[in-house]
Amino acid sequence: MTVRLEDATGNPARDINNNLVPNATTGTNGQYQFTNLRPGVVYVVNFIAPNGFTTTSKDSGSADDKDSDASPSTGKSQQVTLSSGENNPTIDAGYYSRASLGDFVWHDLNANGVQEAGEPGIGGVTVRLFNSSGVQEAFTLTGPNGMYSFTNLTPGSYTVKFDTPNNYIPTPKDRNGDDTKDSDANPTNGLSPVVNIAGGDNVTTIDAGYYRLAQIGNFVWEDRNAKGVQDAFEPGVAGVTVTLMGTDAFGTPVSRTTTTDATGFYQFTNLVPGSYTVTFTKPGEAYKASPRCRNR
Repeated sequence: MTVRLEDATGNPARDINNNLVPNATTGTNGQYQFTNLRPGVVYVVNFIAPNGFTTTSKDSGSADDKDSDASPSTGKSQQVTLSSGENNPTIDAGYYSRASLGDFVWHDLNANGVQEAGEPGIGGVTVRLFNSSGVQEAFTLTGPNGMYSFTNLTPGSYTVKFDTPNNYIPTPKDRNGDDTKDSDANPTNGLSPVVNIAGGDNVTTIDAGYYRLAQIGNFVWEDRNAKGVQDAFEPGVAGVTVTLMGTDAFGTPVSRTTTTDATGFYQFTNLVPGSYTVTFTKPGEAYKASPRCRNR
């Protein structure tokens, strides 16, 4: 990077021989030096920030040889006056690069907490970014593909909060040990773990999954012509016992029973995605089982 030496008025500085002091370029180790300077003259060091970097805080440390002396607004140091023979190696400047954070909010179709092929993103979800003090710094909405991003961030510690979209339920957190494929949102409050990002980082692993409750059901009918097809003139059968058995995505056994209504309709609602079997108890002797349905 380029470093300029100026006088107290902001003009290019002159050395002890009254020659203009040429700009310095920092070496590979970041060091620079101006020599052959006049004692008793006020100098100011002007650091020209390199592309993609931001000046860090000034005078943050107690040791002047370890902190940054460059003003974040001007890039200039404080005024420095040298005595005869003095070497002042404490005029430093620190810079950081901005960071970014984000990734994906998806519809976890099987509620297993893992992003899998074919599971779509959820658009329009509000995602909030909080700093280490718990203050909200920004918010955004996921795009149509479920992606979101926070950019131009100062290095530090952040927490992401996902607002649960309408008619969805948070999927389990940290299910498979692959941080690029699991959900990081706490199902209770939508918060991610604390994310520590350094300058230049692009963290793309902070995800959230959601699923919807499912339902299953249909119709028990009197198959008057015994051909296994529901014809328009064939009525439903009321009062038939229907049993749902299975295991949901969380490994919880499910057992429910209902009966068909007056039209022959039945339905099981609010089901967590999983594997289920429906069993029909044959109605009274007036009915026999229809051939297996050929068009359903």
